[in-house]
Amino acid sequence: MRKGLNKLALVFVFLLYFLTGEASSNSLSGDRDYYCVQLVTSPYPSQLVEMATELSGRFEDVRVEKIGSLYTLRVGFWDRVREGKDVLRELKRRFPSAFMRVCAYKPERWIFPSKVVRKREQEVEEVENRVPEEKSESVAQELHSEEEKEGVLPSWLREGILELPKWFKQAVFSEDKPLDVAASESAKSASSESFTEGALFLKYYLNLYARVADSLESGTCKLEGKDLVLKPGVKFAWSMTDKLSLWGDVRVGGAYQKFLDTHRKKFWLDIRQLYISNRPIFDPNYYGFVFSAGRVLVSEPRGFWFYNSIDGIRVDYLSTLLSGSLWLGKRINDVYVTNNEERSNISGYTYLVGTVDYQYRYRQHIHLFYVKEYRGSSASVGDTFDVWSPVKEKENLNWVGGRWTYSWDDRFEGRKVDLWLDVGYMWGDRDILETQRVGCTATSEVISVASASMDGGGFELGGKYIDNDVGIGARVAGGTEYFYQPRLSSNREHLFGPNTIRYYGEYTNPDLTNTLIFSVFGGYQWKENHWIELNILKYNLVNKDQGTSFSRYFPSPNGKDGDLGWEIDFILEGEEKGLSAKWRYYLIGSYFEPGSAYDGVSEVDRSYGLFLNIKRYW
Repeated sequence: MRKGLNKLALVFVFLLYFLTGEASSNSLSGDRDYYCVQLVTSPYPSQLVEMATELSGRFEDVRVEKIGSLYTLRVGFWDRVREGKDVLRELKRRFPSAFMRVCAYKPERWIFPSKVVRKREQEVEEVENRVPEEKSESVAQELHSEEEKEGVLPSWLREGILELPKWFKQAVFSEDKPLDVAASESAKSASSESFTEGALFLKYYLNLYARVADSLESGTCKLEGKDLVLKPGVKFAWSMTDKLSLWGDVRVGGAYQKFLDTHRKKFWLDIRQLYISNRPIFDPNYYGFVFSAGRVLVSEPRGFWFYNSIDGIRVDYLSTLLSGSLWLGKRINDVYVTNNEERSNISGYTYLVGTVDYQYRYRQHIHLFYVKEYRGSSASVGDTFDVWSPVKEKENLNWVGGRWTYSWDDRFEGRKVDLWLDVGYMWGDRDILETQRVGCTATSEVISVASASMDGGGFELGGKYIDNDVGIGARVAGGTEYFYQPRLSSNREHLFGPNTIRYYGEYTNPDLTNTLIFSVFGGYQWKENHWIELNILKYNLVNKDQGTSFSRYFPSPNGKDGDLGWEIDFILEGEEKGLSAKWRYYLIGSYFEPGSAYDGVSEVDRSYGLFLNIKRYW
């Protein structure tokens, strides 16, 4: 009898412990993270509150949260992803873009349920569970615990900061993003009340670039070169008033450069960006019109159409689904001649650039582009120039283009798909200059000038797939013999890692003029944010009678065959983050095997290039 009572007592104690344990585990805490379903984000809360009111009758923990200047509709708090999969599946019928994400329990930022109801519920919960009132966390801590886990912020680094608000201890500047966007991301949850007039954000960096090229022959000259470039600089953002800010990226450079039998040492001041804007530093989700004036960045994500700086004005309209930008200006001077950027020297060219971006479905975009490039004068017969300051032609060219992009990812399974299509048409007038090299030097002379009307088209179709640490992709691109990409273009984007890479070949670095390019590429992430990549490219001429636009290390083809050859790029790239600094690097080894289009032009049957780029940020 006694043994039976003892067993019954043990069972009772176990059940009591189990039930009380379950009860305590069901109480939500601000000290840990949960999983939830995110439905919609909008700058307009009234519509989200209406949706939340309707959904609250069917689902638990429906709320509208205010994060920064945006409002987000979310459902549920779960300890494990699988607990919310049924809810996610049901919600996707109405909200196709709904996804599961990591969420924090922060009732202080809810605008639905109402504050009165929420306060009463919180008081009852505290009494029942005997939970002491929690201390509120700072905005920076809130971002670090929740948003950074989702990958919203590009990085969190300690910066040199003067006169900063107490709530904000760090600033972020990314060389791959426009300066205003990258800097303001670091203040993602800042409110207008947090503005501090006179706040100055500083970020210092040092960039080392080196290149060695051992290429083909042109007559009796071996097309080889070396570069060693060192560039210290500073990026800054200054809140002049609550509606006016100053942005800048200024650096100095020193270089030793050699091409053929010519070598030089050069020192220069480079102002990449320096402009005044009405965009607040502390509001990354600013919507409406933004006006900027000065040396502004003309950019788009892939660099297919433009990625450079001009002196003029920039007008942006920012909204959730429809955004647009307009640039008007002229590059006053060429201030940097560095990382084999042949097209970066655009002084004297005037630009009118416009773009519209429409998100017609979640993460599916249609982009429209217009570019006008004008220069009123041209080099004359007898003028000389070198490879570091390329010749400039008189021209009046126009481009219209469109881009379709599709992106899908399953962040919990580590899979991602990106697809894109670019098409463009160019028309206008341009001088055609015939030049001749002066011996085996970097200097050439203009021997004839002819004007021509031209028009042509170009395209690129591509896609890539990432499964955790492995990525693969392919692209095909081409242009007719009279299709030139704008001089503003860079043809750089991320393959898989954190650096932008020349996706048409680091060594050949071609324009799409009269060229057809096939490429397959892949990568493996051997350590977080560190990738080994391979890019294999095949080049063909569209019209074998015309030339191509390969870099300075390649002679003109023979005009008898269209097979230009192969390039293979072996890429090691990554970044290493610390509390007070960040390293970013890439090392690219390029191998080029010429095709039959170079038969009789060069006796060298292969060539090599080595490229090293290291950046450190403080």
